[in-house]
Amino acid sequence: MWNTARNTLTLSLLCSCLLLGASQAYAAGYYVDNLRGDDMDPGTLTQPWRSLSHSVERLIADDTLIIVDNGPSAPYRDIIMPKTSGVNGQVITIAGAGPDARPFVIGSVNWSDRSAGGALDWSTADGEVFTLAGVPTLSALWISTTQEWASGGVSSLLSRDSADGNVIMPGMWQYSGEHQTLSYRLMDGETIENLHVEAVVKRNLMTISARHYINVADIQFLFSAGTAVNVIKASTNISLNNIDVKHASKNAITAQGGENINIENCIIDNVGNNGIIIKGSAENKLHNSTIRGCNISRVRSNDCITLHKNMSLDGIGSGHLVENNVLSQCGEQGIDVTSGRDISLLGNTTYGNGDSGIVLGHGVTNVVIENHLSVDDGQYAGILVSAAQDVSIANSCILDSVKHQVVFRGAEGVNFDNNVVYQSQDRYGSLIDIALNSSSIDFASNQILSESIYDTLLLRYLQDNNPIATNVYFYSNSWSTPVQNARSIATTERGRDTFQDYNQHYGRNSSDNSSANSVYASLEQTINTNKCDLDIIPDQYKRWEHSASLLAELERMPVINEVTARAIDRIPPPPGC
Repeated sequence: MWNTARNTLTLSLLCSCLLLGASQAYAAGYYVDNLRGDDMDPGTLTQPWRSLSHSVERLIADDTLIIVDNGPSAPYRDIIMPKTSGVNGQVITIAGAGPDARPFVIGSVNWSDRSAGGALDWSTADGEVFTLAGVPTLSALWISTTQEWASGGVSSLLSRDSADGNVIMPGMWQYSGEHQTLSYRLMDGETIENLHVEAVVKRNLMTISARHYINVADIQFLFSAGTAVNVIKASTNISLNNIDVKHASKNAITAQGGENINIENCIIDNVGNNGIIIKGSAENKLHNSTIRGCNISRVRSNDCITLHKNMSLDGIGSGHLVENNVLSQCGEQGIDVTSGRDISLLGNTTYGNGDSGIVLGHGVTNVVIENHLSVDDGQYAGILVSAAQDVSIANSCILDSVKHQVVFRGAEGVNFDNNVVYQSQDRYGSLIDIALNSSSIDFASNQILSESIYDTLLLRYLQDNNPIATNVYFYSNSWSTPVQNARSIATTERGRDTFQDYNQHYGRNSSDNSSANSVYASLEQTINTNKCDLDIIPDQYKRWEHSASLLAELERMPVINEVTARAIDRIPPPPGC
């Protein structure tokens, strides 16, 4: 009966496509409309389906489902879970009508007061704390007024904090698993009747499991209690394009197992654990994935982009490309690569991340980093290469990390070429660290410059490393530090050296040159040549632009005696510097 129904739709669908013409982003096969649709209808443009899950379950190879955007006040409260696969040349497409008509798919339910047209009955004993009974576990509560919801929908919602203890402060909520009750204490000026309450209860908003040749595009996913978008169990040839994922309690997008998973032009913001995670698996290890053109910010706990083992320490496969992404304000790394091989990180920008811009570790091999821009990244380093082999870092700009700029820790076989490494006036920490049995590192044609007013190091060897034992060589690099920091290279064998003394003893960088008091402006041409676009970076992260005013302030200070000057020099940097 279903096949017969599909055949009867052919003429109607052809007419619909002709009427839509070239302005339609996709050749429309079926439609779902959560306001005017009906699941008993045939799913055409004029008679769309109503529910998302009903519509997706009916798709087969070469079908396209257009999700009609009815605005932020009419989101789809459903999940996407394809039941069948496409084939090569006949993909299944699930999409909004285009980049400017992206529907909202949300994982929250309306728990507003029934007396205000909502879904449930709230009770109260004191007129301040209101309680719902018999409700499932939730991960977050988002609230606006009913009037704001009517006009702004999901964009009007504000997150409310949960109470840590028994005391519920105004504007906070508390869930009791024992009693299955939710309690909320009103803020000043609120009434339970004038609130629109959204409780986040659905763990996942889209799951593609053991499916193939599926494209998903132009959709906004909001509010999930777990990972919002899952591509798992050896799915292959999956494309996620121009989707937003925001306010996920765990990960925004997880890909585990399979081949040719392409994630492009996505915006991810305010998620709990990871932005995009490529995760290891025991079998069918994911290979040939692409993450391109995404903007990821405010990942609270971990990384913007993660290539990592799973909990059982199973790794990922080979052939991964991370390209032209902007990654900022994540709890740990902008990019964390701790599993896999044959990995290219090209043209990415990281700034303002909590720990580091890029970390390579846990034995990853054959990694290429090119045209990377790191600004004001982390409490540790702009780039950290830790227990990784066969790494190339080229044509990149590592600028003004909070602590160190570049660290090699147990790294082997590294080429570091044509990069800019810079530290502004008010930073502590070394620019380049070589530690923990690192070996075979070549530096060529880099510009390494510090303007720090503190006693910092351009180059530091740790744990008995030295240039000869570790096979570290330098070719045609330029080094500069303020004149008062002339002894700016350190080894455990000799302590602190000037550049000339270091070179005379080790003889590893006869083609290098050193200078004193070079300034940031001398790097700008190379920064542009390396395609590091500083216009992407918000002004507050470009600390060197404020360095001149800092220096002027110091110069205006009264003349101090030598004892006081030495005391200021001994002000300790952050631990571990």
